Amino acid sequence: NNILDFSKLESGQMTVNSYPFYLVNAVKSMALRAEKRAEEKGLQWFFELGEGLPAYVEGDQEKMEQILWNIMDNALTYTKEGSVTFRVTTQSEESDIHNVYFIIEDTGDGIQDNTSNRMFLAFHHDSVRDDTKTLGLGLSTAERLSRLLGGNISVKSEYGKGTLVRIVLPFKVL
Repeated sequence: NNILDFSKLESGQMTVNSYPFYLVNAVKSMALRAEKRAEEKGLQWFFELGEGLPAYVEGDQEKMEQILWNIMDNALTYTKEGSVTFRVTTQSEESDIHNVYFIIEDTGDGIQDNTSNRMFLAFHHDSVRDDTKTLGLGLSTAERLSRLLGGNISVKSEYGKGTLVRIVLPFKVL
C-alpha cells in the first residue's frame, strides 16, 4: 500500500475523502491494535486520551489511520525494549475546526543526528535500522499525507534514547 500511495502522492493523484466519523472510537481501535503488537514484543504500552477531544468529526479517517499506523509501526518496530506511548489531545478552539494532536513516543533506537534531516525522504533508512527489511516509505508517506490533510508532522529524537513524533491534523467538529 505504501508504494502505491507514495506514487499517488508524488503524482498529485491522491485525494482527500472527507466524511463524518467517530474520532474517539477510531483512535481507541488503533490503540488496541498497537497494544496487541506491543504485548507480542514484550513492550510496555501507554495510551492517553485527552479531555475535550471531539467525539464526532468530519475528515479523512482512512488517511488519518494510515498516518498514525505508519508512525506507530515505526515506533513498535524500532523499539526493542521499553515502551511506546500514544497520546491524543486537542486545544479548545473558537471555530468548528479543531487541531488534534497525536503524539507517539518510544524508547527505541532514536535517529542518528546525521540522518535526521533526511528522515522524510522516500526509501531512506537509518543505517542502524537496516536489519528491519522495510522499504523506508512510512515516514515519508505519513508526512506527505499529513500535509495533504492540512496538518504537519514534527520529530524529536535522541540517538540511543528514543523518538517523539507529533502529528497535528485539523478536523471539523460536528
